[in-house]
Amino acid sequence: MANDVTQSVTVTLPCGFLVDGKLQTSAVIKPMTGKTRKMIARPQTRQNPSAIVDTILIECVESIGAGTKMRKSIADAMFVADRDALLLDIRKISMGKKITSHLTCPSCNEKITISIDLDMDIPVKKLSDMDYKIEDGIVTFVIENKHLDYEAVFRLPTGSDQTAIAPILKKNPVEANYMLYMRCLQSWNDIERQDIDPEFFDTLPLNILDDLDSQYSEILPGPVTRVPVNCVYCEAELPMGFEGSDFLFPQQRTGRT
Repeated sequence: MANDVTQSVTVTLPCGFLVDGKLQTSAVIKPMTGKTRKMIARPQTRQNPSAIVDTILIECVESIGAGTKMRKSIADAMFVADRDALLLDIRKISMGKKITSHLTCPSCNEKITISIDLDMDIPVKKLSDMDYKIEDGIVTFVIENKHLDYEAVFRLPTGSDQTAIAPILKKNPVEANYMLYMRCLQSWNDIERQDIDPEFFDTLPLNILDDLDSQYSEILPGPVTRVPVNCVYCEAELPMGFEGSDFLFPQQRTGRT
């Protein structure tokens, strides 16, 4: 008899999903199979990071909370933080908790090998760690800088936001980022979203955009996929970033800095 590789595991969501007005903070997942890998290797899927995540979630998440079955509409409505956390947990039970990355240090040009433990080196920030509000079922948070004279209110991004920006993400990541901001923006300096020009982020000074980018990435819940490592030869810091797709295929990958 073949080994049973489909044992289910219950995991915790960093944010949670509202089902019939009740926040569900757990999910039941199962490992990926050969079928899952074949599905995400299809050309129309592998070229779209959001479609890869959707496919894995639908295939490998058995239920949210007490028994809500995963489907495309739920994957779209889930917070990105929960989608990313589920993807990370599915990777762990499917392929193990270690990732080995081969890097070339941009400072000394030496080749180094880094081993990442997905449990120890990738912390997951919870929604409860944030200063947030829930208004009409929408989770919002504030980013502000009094010195730069701005205060922005955003909602948490969802799977549908990922799907919307996916077609341009690789072509122009800056444009995709502005599109995400615009989709999630609720107000800017007390001006409501509907009264703000769609090209608003194109008009902002770079110092405000850089500050916003930094604060936005720091405050969001979910897996922290920027892993600070140091070159063993020259001790230069090499901030290594992961995308969801980096977790899914062979255990070794060529890292990028």
